[in-house]
Amino acid sequence: MSSNPQSITLTRYPFSVRQEGEIRGFRADATVHDLVERWAERTPDAVAVTDGVETLTYAGLSERANRLAHFLVEAGARPGSRVGVCLPRGIDAVVAFLAALKSGCAYVPMDANYPAERLAFMAEDAGLALTVTADLLREKSQEISSLPCESPGTASGGDDIADVIYTSGSTGRPKGVEVRHNSVVALVRCADFMGVDGTSRFLHASSISFDAAVLEIWSALLCGGRLVVAPDGPLSSAELSSELLAGVTHAMIPTALFHRQAADAPESFAGLRVLAVGGEALGSEHARAVCRANPNLRLVNLYGPTEVTVYCTYHVMEGVEEVADPAPIGRPAANVRLRVLDAGLRPVPVGEVGELFVGGGGGRGWRGGICIGRS
Repeated sequence: MSSNPQSITLTRYPFSVRQEGEIRGFRADATVHDLVERWAERTPDAVAVTDGVETLTYAGLSERANRLAHFLVEAGARPGSRVGVCLPRGIDAVVAFLAALKSGCAYVPMDANYPAERLAFMAEDAGLALTVTADLLREKSQEISSLPCESPGTASGGDDIADVIYTSGSTGRPKGVEVRHNSVVALVRCADFMGVDGTSRFLHASSISFDAAVLEIWSALLCGGRLVVAPDGPLSSAELSSELLAGVTHAMIPTALFHRQAADAPESFAGLRVLAVGGEALGSEHARAVCRANPNLRLVNLYGPTEVTVYCTYHVMEGVEEVADPAPIGRPAANVRLRVLDAGLRPVPVGEVGELFVGGGGGRGWRGGICIGRS
């Protein structure tokens, strides 16, 4: 199946109008922070996150997040509240995300580089209990560092909201997609094709407000791997090459950035085991150039709107011979159901244009109780 911004067309690739992703089981009550905490107990001295300047082990990450979680609770955060995180991409943001979860709240990532008007809209729409900013961390650093390093023990479950990711607003007003803990866990635990484990070093180069950051951050930290945080802001081709060649094994980058990198420096992906791309249609010529320059690379094309928790389909390419034209968006992810239907909600035959309907996992809905679906 291939796609463009306007439609979905069934092609000669093995795909029917009705597809079911593999049914995969996992603990429905699992929470993101509990799974990170397990690694802090099992491998406390393993590196959890680094940004080239500072490094935190799993024990250090847990303790730092616990102290900030206690501060959030004392500042008025309550289970089910939304905590804004308005920080540059970096270790502080990762700590704040984990702290919000440990306090029983959901985090709302707010890229500090966004215009003030957009940040104000997100804060009001999300109904934030409070917001973690660089100023707050600096002004309250002594108070936070004096708080207990043990978890506050706030109860939360798999069906509770872990984060609220705002859409770009390209089709109207940005909408906050509420993502459950168990959706984030499923995103990582069911992505066998990514091959993330305790030896992985996953690059975090997305804006913290992008849904891709969910995959980057929690793929590493839920699997006992290392999160490698790139410097804040957009990366040039040379800067991205430097990050990719510094021991990173896994990365996810927007398709447009992949196309630029493929044209400028296809060999810069040489050290990667797995590279995922997504966000728009993948150019086959760029995919071939990268696979040709990096024969040991697994290239994965991901497709899906924010509402499905990063992706709902994936297509794996291992070698130039596996790059088709046009590049397919692939098969359904685990626990996902796909239907290609016409305007009357009837299945379309192969070769016809239709709309792609997605069912299964993903976000709980948009903020304000709005259901996700066809309008």
